[in-house]
Amino acid sequence: MISVRSTPFVTSQVDGHIINASGVVPVSASRFVFIDNSDPRALLELNLNPDGTQDGPIVRRHLVGLAAGALSDPEGIARVDTGAGFDLIVTSSLCVKSAPPPGKVHAHDGLVRIRYTPDGDLHADPMHGFRDWLIACHPALPAAAQLSPDQSGLNIEGVAWDPSRRALLFGVRSPVTAGRIPVLCVCLDTDAPWSTTALQPGPELSIEKSDFASPQGIRDIEYDSARQEFLVVLGRSLSLGTAPFQLCTWDGTASSVTVLDVKFEPSTMKPEGVAAIPGGGARSIVFVDDAGGFAVLNGA
Repeated sequence: MISVRSTPFVTSQVDGHIINASGVVPVSASRFVFIDNSDPRALLELNLNPDGTQDGPIVRRHLVGLAAGALSDPEGIARVDTGAGFDLIVTSSLCVKSAPPPGKVHAHDGLVRIRYTPDGDLHADPMHGFRDWLIACHPALPAAAQLSPDQSGLNIEGVAWDPSRRALLFGVRSPVTAGRIPVLCVCLDTDAPWSTTALQPGPELSIEKSDFASPQGIRDIEYDSARQEFLVVLGRSLSLGTAPFQLCTWDGTASSVTVLDVKFEPSTMKPEGVAAIPGGGARSIVFVDDAGGFAVLNGA
């Protein structure tokens, strides 16, 4: 069993608050972009040395083009390679806010496309009406979309690009039922204008896993292009659950996953972002956690 322990970011705070990291993707062999889900107006960059230590402070990359409320509670990020470079796509949790007014549902929303450039501000393009579109396309979601996460309401905590399907895969933290964890597949026409007209519902996908009395949900999902499989972090579905975090691989089609022999130190590590580090040889993986830290796992 390999034990993974979090190392605090050299810069543990940005703009006066502790970084609440969630979702991470590589933009080069040593540079990674991740989300601070308490800061929907920026992405953060982590640079790594060859030995896996942090190289310099966290860099805040401001997002331009976002109106107030166009993105809230960001939880997942995916890299989509295009002919002209690559885009980063960020999703909100899409969950109901913790204290909605009586008789009215106020929910986090947002699916945002960002054209990555190595320096400076990043241009962000929000997709209006995405949450409503997604709910309308999945019969199991309308009821869950009215409930808070700890009532088994809709809660998305990861997104990955599936190049074989040309689709975004949304990892569901809740609702899950009877050991079945849904993965919402949304086909995307990357050449079309950035609106819901570019989307089509994909096939129904799910991961079957029922090892624990307390249900697990997806805490992040990311595609490993070198091995043509997905890395999936599972964790408790509800905030008071007791299921542990686990690292899995998934081929994107089967209902079963392969659980890797990895243990996250519960006192230091709450992984909510995972990505393979580009390069040949044995796989190395970077994790970010929502207590302001990261970890590198070699030879996974």
